[in-house]
Amino acid sequence: MIDEVRSRLDRAIEEKVFPGCAVGIVDGNKKSPAWGVIARGHLTYSTKSPPVTVDTPYDIASLTKVFTSMVLLTCVEQGKISLDDQIVKFLPEFGVRWSQKRSVRIRHLLTFTLNLDIPSLKTLKEKTPEEVIHIIMDAPLLGSLGENVQLVNATAMLMGLIFEQIYPPRKLNTAMHELFFDPLGMKSTTFRPLSLFKKEVIAPTELCPWRNRLLQGEVHDESTSVFGERYLGASGLFSTAFDLSKFVHMLLHEGTSNGKNYFSPDTVRSLSENQKRGLREKTSYGWRIALRRYMGRTCSEKTIGGAGFTGTSIVIDMERRVGIILLSNRVHPHRPKNSDAINAVRRDVADIVFRHIDKQS
Repeated sequence: MIDEVRSRLDRAIEEKVFPGCAVGIVDGNKKSPAWGVIARGHLTYSTKSPPVTVDTPYDIASLTKVFTSMVLLTCVEQGKISLDDQIVKFLPEFGVRWSQKRSVRIRHLLTFTLNLDIPSLKTLKEKTPEEVIHIIMDAPLLGSLGENVQLVNATAMLMGLIFEQIYPPRKLNTAMHELFFDPLGMKSTTFRPLSLFKKEVIAPTELCPWRNRLLQGEVHDESTSVFGERYLGASGLFSTAFDLSKFVHMLLHEGTSNGKNYFSPDTVRSLSENQKRGLREKTSYGWRIALRRYMGRTCSEKTIGGAGFTGTSIVIDMERRVGIILLSNRVHPHRPKNSDAINAVRRDVADIVFRHIDKQS
């Protein structure tokens, strides 16, 4: 299996899907944390650049939303909020202009089924943080509530804003460290990579035309960069395949790791259960379900996952009890026209792993 995965990654590097990547494979059947990480290629397309290692930090982009959702889900477990709480309970200004928005509930945020009639937040990169928040609060609903799954920054930012209201003056980034990163030993997962790593060892992303520089250790997402060090959870986390494997292992063990409970087994089971029936795509709390375009052609109906624009993804087949983390910088030096090539790699790697698991069973 490992050789087959390496071969697929090497082909992707030759095809310039990305200059390098790291893949973590987590075996959920192991009682103690056990995983393997495969590193291939270099940080850039120059072979003189540093090689990718198991400890190479990547900008994980929208995978940040998974952790934001998990923080809010922890608040639900603790009884601080309810899935049926209205958003206006915490953010009254959200429903001032449009009365229909008073029907929006926490579950709409966690399932990413809130659709607001606003432009992509990356087009608002010249705005101030206050202006961006005002635009989100002031926007009307687009269509009927809960009719589409949209993994957008505005929804994640609302989660971050609500968390700030529940636990003032505690911040979302601090909560992530206290709840997950520190106890799980995820020492390389951070919103501030340059405080932990030398710039030269971080995988660079895009040669950004807006900021007129190569982004290395600096968040790629434009709307997140507007907020500076106020972390609202849409993007901005940096991590390694080795670190993320620890979080995946915990979920594969019903929310427990090294004797510590992070989530109840019922909550973990709910992550692979479709929470919004009747939609084209299945969704749970912070995760997509059985999205075969990148989770593998043969993934089970109990497969959950998330993906980041920079070329990152997590896929966890709860039925097979295996997790796959793929970190790359496919936007280097310039973003491709679409996600077809990176999705093909994600899909193929997942299928290789699933085929190996099936042969063993």
